[in-house]
Amino acid sequence: MIRFLALSLFLFGCAPGCNPDQINEETSTPDPIYWAECGYEIGDHACDFTLIDQNGEEWNLYSHYGEVIVLDFATEWCGYCHTAAEETQATQDRISALVPFSYVTILVEDMGGNSPPTFQAVQRWCEHYSITAPVLTGDRTMITGDNWNISGFPSFYILNSELVIIDKIHGWSATALESAIQSAIGLEDTQN
Repeated sequence: MIRFLALSLFLFGCAPGCNPDQINEETSTPDPIYWAECGYEIGDHACDFTLIDQNGEEWNLYSHYGEVIVLDFATEWCGYCHTAAEETQATQDRISALVPFSYVTILVEDMGGNSPPTFQAVQRWCEHYSITAPVLTGDRTMITGDNWNISGFPSFYILNSELVIIDKIHGWSATALESAIQSAIGLEDTQN
């Protein structure tokens, strides 16, 4: 079976960041990223990416295997994105007290519609909403073509701890987002 898996990965390749032979330096064990394919639809393992956060540090999706993750694709000019941002840190704090969790905002355009937004725009976003959860500098290439299917802002993708996309929400709905998070973490009510 192991030979078949190794041969399959050799013949068909592996998505970026998906390397079952890679050794985790901290634990000296193989990384849990074992799938050969990734995608952007419900039921797919999400495709890996690395972006710069508000602290100037790299944030890599596959480094957060084992966490439930909300990916919030937003723009600085979007009114509903601002409404969602008002809840970001409270949601991060509340859910991360229950399970390993990351609420990640990916800012893809600045106030003028420029992409990628400047590092200062990302920092301004964090300061205005007192966000310490990751806010990343994204760009339009992430949401066009065969990438994340964004039809409006904000758009949310909810990933379970295995980095499988379990839900996507286009537009702001606190109720829909809360319900999707509850499903991802397996709890009935996370607001109490």
